[in-house]
Amino acid sequence: VRTGPADFDPANEYAAIFMREAMFALEDREQILASAAHALAEGGSLVLTDFILADSVGTENPESEAVTHWRAAEPHGAFPLKEAEYRTVFAEQDYKLDRFDDLTADYLPLVQAGLRRFHDCLQNAKLPPETAATLIREGSIWLARSQALETGQLRLVHIHAVRMPTNTAGNEDRTVGETVLADG
Repeated sequence: VRTGPADFDPANEYAAIFMREAMFALEDREQILASAAHALAEGGSLVLTDFILADSVGTENPESEAVTHWRAAEPHGAFPLKEAEYRTVFAEQDYKLDRFDDLTADYLPLVQAGLRRFHDCLQNAKLPPETAATLIREGSIWLARSQALETGQLRLVHIHAVRMPTNTAGNEDRTVGETVLADG
């Protein structure tokens, strides 16, 4: 019987873990991915969407003002990885990367349409000041995201990674070596 957080150890229990636009706001992604791998059953799926930077940002191209503004607008900070960095982190954590799809072209028009509807609704709304302030703050975050996505430097991706079996390469190598020697 689990009685509290200290007793909670979900080792190898979950078939899937889903995350939506959250990893970019975390600085210690490696620890989160390691915890997720620990919680997933062998062959379990980690499915997430996240904001990433184009691989050229900071190397071939300086970060745009829109991306810098977006980082500042995010309430908990924005620390997006690049695709190459994500791929490295997954490989180091023994995940098999099944999919890495750019959804930006489909996502951006939905955000822009939502912002237009949001703006239209606010025009005639009679809201208490604290509600209006909250909505304006949220709208500002989404406007900054939209503008950063428009630059092509920020992208929204869908990632599907599968937890691989615990690394037993040493045992496998020994078995293969013994088999080769026995056959030789």
